[in-house]
Amino acid sequence: MDSAAGLSASAVSADVQGDSCIVGSFYGTMKAGGVTLKSNGSQDLFVVRLNPAGKVLWELAAGGSGENRATGVAINAAGDCWVAGQFNASIPFGQLTLVSPTPPPSSWTTTAFIVRLGSTGGAVWGTVSSAGVTDIAVEGADQVHTVGFGVSVTKRDPAGQLL
Repeated sequence: MDSAAGLSASAVSADVQGDSCIVGSFYGTMKAGGVTLKSNGSQDLFVVRLNPAGKVLWELAAGGSGENRATGVAINAAGDCWVAGQFNASIPFGQLTLVSPTPPPSSWTTTAFIVRLGSTGGAVWGTVSSAGVTDIAVEGADQVHTVGFGVSVTKRDPAGQLL
């Protein structure tokens, strides 16, 4: 991966087959494999899926007009990538668009999100969070654990509902 400016990887996760997902943020453009991703705003997030040999399987960029970043990633046994991060206003993941509540859930200028991307990169579901999310982990039957600012810890079922 390379970028004209501002490429910052923030997390990586690998599955038992050796595939990995890398997440972070970038400004301008970045290349992953043979694809050039372009930011829509001042800073967008990226997700790149690699096979064990380091070949890019798929990649995506997501972001709106403001600051958007991915802060955590986890891969479940089915190969789905679960991504956590922050965004401003709204953020599209293909056919799924997450929208920040008005007013924002905290004094932070961004809203936290969790999105589940299928093994081929399509969005399965996503949700916004009232607490900043800085990292994510998946356990057993796709139960998601997140940690965030103020040491908030949450647990969600496979459909994204809080447990």
